[in-house]
Amino acid sequence: MGTACSSTSSVTVPFRPTILPSTVRTIVWSWQSNPDPWNEKETKEWKRYSDFENEFIEEKYQKKESEAHLGNYVIDLKEMVQIKKDSSTLQRPVKREKLCVTQFVREERFAYADQAIGSFTDAYDWGSRFIGEWRKRNEVPYVSGIWSEIVEQAAAGDNFTLCSPLVYSAIDSLFDLAGILKEGRQLDQEFDAQQMAEKLRQMKDKSEDEIYECIVRLYSAESFLYKLVNRALRSEDMTKVDTLGAYACLLNRYFRISSEPEKRTLYRGATLTNKMIDEYEQATGTMITWRAFTSTSESRELAEQFGNTLFIIQAKGLLNNPFKDISSLSHYPHEQEVLFPPGHWYWVNKVERAKKNGRHLIYLSN
Repeated sequence: MGTACSSTSSVTVPFRPTILPSTVRTIVWSWQSNPDPWNEKETKEWKRYSDFENEFIEEKYQKKESEAHLGNYVIDLKEMVQIKKDSSTLQRPVKREKLCVTQFVREERFAYADQAIGSFTDAYDWGSRFIGEWRKRNEVPYVSGIWSEIVEQAAAGDNFTLCSPLVYSAIDSLFDLAGILKEGRQLDQEFDAQQMAEKLRQMKDKSEDEIYECIVRLYSAESFLYKLVNRALRSEDMTKVDTLGAYACLLNRYFRISSEPEKRTLYRGATLTNKMIDEYEQATGTMITWRAFTSTSESRELAEQFGNTLFIIQAKGLLNNPFKDISSLSHYPHEQEVLFPPGHWYWVNKVERAKKNGRHLIYLSN
């Protein structure tokens, strides 16, 4: 039951159409979210299932199964309704559509107004005080062969030390107490957390490359994970170190194994206050850093959809200036995402205002 691409889509032709044409479509499952879905007088409103829920439902659908169980709900794939397990009378219609991938661009991911930390700030371990604290608590050296064990902790959240490798045999009994699962339960996102934790645990005995690919793909998904990790990094919330530190450490490590070879011009939108813009102007000729993982795009068109400010970043592919093109691993390859690690330093080269549309332009380089 496909639908045509919307003519009002805010993204027209992708920056690299040979990689991802605008005609590429994806299957999207949604549930009717207006207060009374059975009241014909109400305007119909639809909410997408999360990426992990969507994958799970579609897998069941392709296998021609009659139901898909999602936590407290079950999706009847024949009647196309969502039913609450503890009250079968509470039902909502669901729908399956084939939509253009260019309809989905995530503002929070590409336009969060990060606070710029000036060059007077102390350099942090691995670029992040948060990640440095996790390494300190768990006695993890800079380079080691225990990344598969860290994967287990990312899911389970239990502390460990290198002198006690057998502690991992006890983690199975602790699996539902901490790590991503704990965070998911607190946010009422337990299904997504279970899916992510299971994908992580499947990587435990895989190669480093396979582990990193899994870590990055999880980060690319539209879920609570990337939002929560970056919130903890920005605020340096040490209460989240035991649950999110292992995952953040693995993702950060991904930037250390290699770097992109070529120079690139990258873009990121933002909504900045006048005070924040003044701070960037005053920082011209100096270096600043952002504490969280930072998403940029090779598509200027995509970045210009958001906010009153456009960051234009001249990125050099050096080992000590790491950034990663994650589009080939992403749930949203059309975003053409290039990711920077937390604590990465940028030179502020120039701040100006575009004459055509009044947008603030901030030129950075690494």
